[in-house]
Amino acid sequence: MKRITARGLQNLLRKPAAFAKFQMTGQIDTHEPQATQTPLLELLRQIHMRDLVRFQRIILGPSLGYHMNRRNPFRDGVALRRWLEDTTHGPGPGSHLLGFTRKLTTDDLVESSGMAPGRADILRNYPRLMRRPMTPNGMESSEADGPA
Repeated sequence: MKRITARGLQNLLRKPAAFAKFQMTGQIDTHEPQATQTPLLELLRQIHMRDLVRFQRIILGPSLGYHMNRRNPFRDGVALRRWLEDTTHGPGPGSHLLGFTRKLTTDDLVESSGMAPGRADILRNYPRLMRRPMTPNGMESSEADGPA
């Protein structure tokens, strides 16, 4: 059986429907607020935290699916992910572009950040999140073919 949290107990005391459901099923419905799923948040959740640290000075704007152009960039990818997941102090429900459904790639994240050296090392770990696949020697496929 799950432990009763303070929020769950508060929910039981304030909402008769929640209390009735608890009496019938034994389940507590806490209704924790969820972060809005956006393409950017999906991308950030697929990249390991140790690699997110290397994406530095990320500027949130329309290219990443948000209305705002923050003057102060995020320190790194971890700070951006935590801010997006924060339901209290994070972005408001109307801050992301509703029609923005394009799947973001690590290339989009690199274009919006001043990434630390070693880009190929990080991106080699996530080939399926890239726009252009990398060859085994670490070069992008268009570079590996040589001059045209």
